[in-house]
Amino acid sequence: MKKKWLMTVLMGGLLLAACDNPTEDTDPEDPIVEEKDAIQDEEPGEAIVTDEEMEPVSDDELEQAEVVDDLSQYEEFEAQDVFVPDDLEARLITDDSTSRVIVFLEDDQQVFKSTFMKEENLLTIVDFIDNELIMNGPI
Repeated sequence: MKKKWLMTVLMGGLLLAACDNPTEDTDPEDPIVEEKDAIQDEEPGEAIVTDEEMEPVSDDELEQAEVVDDLSQYEEFEAQDVFVPDDLEARLITDDSTSRVIVFLEDDQQVFKSTFMKEENLLTIVDFIDNELIMNGPI
């Protein structure tokens, strides 16, 4: 009688353990798994875009920015075809040895922001009207 009871308990335990074991060895809180997923989601040649880069620049940054009259001096705009910057007011936010950020305005409202990563030759363009990333890749 005790053997039957012991066997029943052991078999029930094995059954519960087998049912509880997920088919994929992933833990949603596991940072290693999240990192692997992020790497797989990233297309080759794309920049990693942060939430900050998706946001408009501050009013202070915009006021201190240099007005750009001639966009032909910036190679990244000749290579892109996702928007026409010619009819917009352009403001140079930053231009250093690694990156260049230009914001485009229409009627004093930020409509696009471009970030050009010089060393990697990557261009990201954010459309603030539709709140989306419209370009993210090499030029």
